[in-house]
Amino acid sequence: MRITRNTQAEAGAEFLAIVRAKDVQLRQLILTNWMFGYKWGNRGMLFCALANFLRGQRNLEILSLLNADFGVTDVLRLLGTVVKGSGEHLVSLDLRGAFREWQAPHDNPRYLRLLSRFHALSLLKLDYPALSNHALNALANGALMLKSLYISVRDSDSRQHMIADAAWHNLVLACPDLTVSYIIEYMDLL
Repeated sequence: MRITRNTQAEAGAEFLAIVRAKDVQLRQLILTNWMFGYKWGNRGMLFCALANFLRGQRNLEILSLLNADFGVTDVLRLLGTVVKGSGEHLVSLDLRGAFREWQAPHDNPRYLRLLSRFHALSLLKLDYPALSNHALNALANGALMLKSLYISVRDSDSRQHMIADAAWHNLVLACPDLTVSYIIEYMDLL
């Protein structure tokens, strides 16, 4: 049995191509629960269309990849594309659930470089496994406008680690108006 392409996925990729060809500039792009792209072999087509679309965006201020469930390489490719085009404009970034649960980017050198290049970032939402001492230091070195950091913690997180007080202290010194909020998700099986 041959698996055919999903018509909905093709339509989504075509839509992104048309919008890109017309050089439409977005200020917000919110992708929520975009996991349908992993079905029927359409992930590559959709991801490529999204990356090409983001490559042309120069005024993006808000980006949400909420529950995208991409691999580390894919998310970093998208973030790299956004940094090049809209890095100086992006004020809000939501990476909660963007990375596959078992793939934490916390100390990935490219991830750390990208975090430090979002200079206008004032709101960052991410999962606890995406945090590390190095990630906080990268934010302290580059995201000096950061005012709100939302951290999602799940009982299923595979990486339970401590973050040093010194890393938090450096971030607070660099971003004195910073508010950190934790969202704790506990999945009770009863």
